[in-house]
Amino acid sequence: AVENAVKIARLVTRRPKVLHVGAYGFVTRRRSGWKAEMVALAFEAPRSKNPFSHWILSWPKGEVPTARQFDEAVVLFLDELGLPEHQVVYAAHQDTENVHLHMVINRVHPDTVRVIKPNRGFDHEAGQRAIARIEHVQGWKPERGARYAVSPDGAIARIPKAGPAARKPSQRARDIEVWSGERSAERICIEEAAPRMAAASTWADLHRELAAIGIEYRRKGSGGVLVVGENVVK
Repeated sequence: AVENAVKIARLVTRRPKVLHVGAYGFVTRRRSGWKAEMVALAFEAPRSKNPFSHWILSWPKGEVPTARQFDEAVVLFLDELGLPEHQVVYAAHQDTENVHLHMVINRVHPDTVRVIKPNRGFDHEAGQRAIARIEHVQGWKPERGARYAVSPDGAIARIPKAGPAARKPSQRARDIEVWSGERSAERICIEEAAPRMAAASTWADLHRELAAIGIEYRRKGSGGVLVVGENVVK
């Protein structure tokens, strides 16, 4: 994992059409020094198989941030993930139609040497909130399908989905409803479980909210299933 992170950091700072390169959390000012410091700190947490995270922020075609805005975006991103004091190496590229920013973040805290899980493992949710903050602070147009928005008072809130749920129970489930006179497990999941899953911000919240309505979430393969009584719903 350490070797891969070093390779990524070297790649993102040396690729052609690099617009901007930066780093936070280091004593040294040279790229070789950044690499040495990241490796040294990573080895302080030998139990972690992968203490690094690689993120990419991309701007729509035609939007080109300034160097100051790239730096600011990184600071906002780290802050939202709860990693403001952590090491990060980043570089902005213009080798595609979309200007994009690579970030290699060391999740090992420099003082406690503990590996931090951003947002209790819901790191992509934190990333979506960070995007909303960056767009708001820097005046970018929000992305279509954005999950979060920033209100005038600066609070970040999830954007509610408009209209009823698009998904409907399968024909087999509807036939069971006609025969039994009761809601199918599929309909219960669509109408009651789905909103709770969308609103959950941690795994603990998700399990607690589902348990309150008699539903269990179980991992299966790379995904999961919902269990309603004796019925399993994908």
